[in-house]
Amino acid sequence: MTRPTAFPTPSVITVDGVGNLVAALRASELPGAAGIVLVRFTSSDETVLASSPTRFSPKSDFLAAGVVQLSGVTVAVHDGTSTASHELEDVTLDIRNLPARVGVREYLAARPDGRIISAMHHDHPYEDPAETDDLHRRVASETGVHPALYSADFLTGRTVPFRENMIDEVIRQWANGCLVQIMFHVSPPQYTVAQEVEGGWGTDAAEEAMPGPNRVYSFLPEARWAELMTEGTELNAGWRARMDEYARHLQRLDDAGVTVLLRPFHEMNQHVFWWGGRPGPSGTAGLFRMFRTHLENVWNLTNIVWVWNVQDLPDDYGFAQGENFGRYRGVDGGLAEYDANDWDLFNPGAEFYDVLSVDFYDDEGYSPRRYEQALRIAQRDGKPMIIGETFVLPGADVIEAQPEWALAMPWGARSWNHNTPEAMASFYRGSVGAADLPRFSRREG
Repeated sequence: MTRPTAFPTPSVITVDGVGNLVAALRASELPGAAGIVLVRFTSSDETVLASSPTRFSPKSDFLAAGVVQLSGVTVAVHDGTSTASHELEDVTLDIRNLPARVGVREYLAARPDGRIISAMHHDHPYEDPAETDDLHRRVASETGVHPALYSADFLTGRTVPFRENMIDEVIRQWANGCLVQIMFHVSPPQYTVAQEVEGGWGTDAAEEAMPGPNRVYSFLPEARWAELMTEGTELNAGWRARMDEYARHLQRLDDAGVTVLLRPFHEMNQHVFWWGGRPGPSGTAGLFRMFRTHLENVWNLTNIVWVWNVQDLPDDYGFAQGENFGRYRGVDGGLAEYDANDWDLFNPGAEFYDVLSVDFYDDEGYSPRRYEQALRIAQRDGKPMIIGETFVLPGADVIEAQPEWALAMPWGARSWNHNTPEAMASFYRGSVGAADLPRFSRREG
């Protein structure tokens, strides 16, 4: 963005029935108001509107009705091509008739205006707290829309020490009024909390993954899996200590009133992650249920919206002729063949999840059969459904033909390699951005 320039500013702006600052400024008589996408300011009353003096906010929910003075105001304005920052004179807001808060589950299920909700996954490191939203700011600068959902990850390997920074950013994004999500690329269960920092992603090459290294791409023989799932075993006890570590971070979110979408053990029907490719009630779905039960019964966490996730995969994926499956042939404790496209084999049960999520990476793309498959499960279980990950954003034709997708999330920085600038702009400008979101309830319960 360019160096800030001054904007003429009315001394008082009356805000009636609007829930956040960016939406209120967009509705004002400021020059280029409709293009305002970010704001930075200091508030005279933190009980009415929390200040954001050093970092831009994409929304800034009003906390209560009342009169508040803003100083040091800078707005980022998108003119349809580029984004420039402008300084405002001090301004008084008279905030009236705030809209009611809405629960996250309720909002995802209802989507009052019918548009798909925008998102972005932050797949950059968290070492620098000032850069933990750089991809979201890039989307805002290039398209004029800040993504509605901020997605983070529990991190693995050398990035584990920065989990606190990640949690800090999730809290900040929620405080600004955005939806937030945390994903779960973590070490296999035989490694301790202290050993997680020694891990990493690895690759899905059989010679690396099959020995069971401290990597996300890893394999757990059937006997070890049975031990993991059996209470009282050494491996189960070690995993419970690991779950406690994740719960400790999630407790910070609960204490801050954050409702978070949590997506553990994603792409369950894949077999190259240590948790995946295990159908049936004692398979990957059982691990999902164990995690939810532990967080709720041991930690009393009530702030989580649970996301069950599968991936679109080739029809032969879980069979001997399928991609990478030959690695298990003749291996003691190797996986048995399974139908990766029978998603219900991995369903943890309607009472254990809140949102159905499907990742789209296969060449088949957003085919009608995938949509109909997801729709059948979502309608039967009474859940909203979302596009959990993708490189290629759905176009307007897909969104029109498949209207029940509530949200679509591109997978981080590589999204720019798979979508033209025009396609990125079309998606974000046609979707729900941060400033379009309602005010969310502080706890789901």
